[in-house]
Amino acid sequence: MSSDIAHELRTPLTTIQGSLEAMIDGIWPIDEARLVSLNDEVIRLTHLINNIENIASIEHREDKLIKVDTDLSKLIQQVLNNFQSNLEEKRITLDYQTEKIIVAIDPNKINQVITNLLSNAIKFTQTKGKIIIKLKRVADNVVLTIEDNGSGIAEKDVPHVFDHFYMADPARNRQQGGQGIGLAIVKAIVVAHGGSVSVDSELGVGTIFTVKLPLNN
Repeated sequence: MSSDIAHELRTPLTTIQGSLEAMIDGIWPIDEARLVSLNDEVIRLTHLINNIENIASIEHREDKLIKVDTDLSKLIQQVLNNFQSNLEEKRITLDYQTEKIIVAIDPNKINQVITNLLSNAIKFTQTKGKIIIKLKRVADNVVLTIEDNGSGIAEKDVPHVFDHFYMADPARNRQQGGQGIGLAIVKAIVVAHGGSVSVDSELGVGTIFTVKLPLNN
């Protein structure tokens, strides 16, 4: 993971250093547009470092879960409300099938899980696409699935999507603000709850993420 972190930090730092040196040497003018661009890179670096700290604390159980009985269907609806404008902008059809399920979880952490998965689904679903969200009880588990008919994931990439800093299409992901750590955080949070997360995907067809959480937690 250390080498992965070094790689992820090196690229933006090299960009910042190169731009500053060009300004210092008088090759580039010091103007607002370039300063804004540098500031954006610093913000991206700060966000990356915060995510690294986040996942490290979760994986090492230093970030304690604060579990309370939570209506998971309501929590999902809250997240959906936050993404309403994104869904409308891309004219994505949303099919939401759920039932009221009370489960002992850390609502802030699970909110992050749902947010990351839904954000990915919207990002990789084309205009006028479709996202299906299902929440149901299966034996002693509550099962959440988020399915889209977006770009999908290549077969060779599927086993690695939860790895730190792994991006199936690095150039495209970085253009869209991806850092390759969101799904690693999802897995860390779900595992900390005693659950599991998996993905089923086909390139050009779509993707289904499945989260299982124990009811008797």
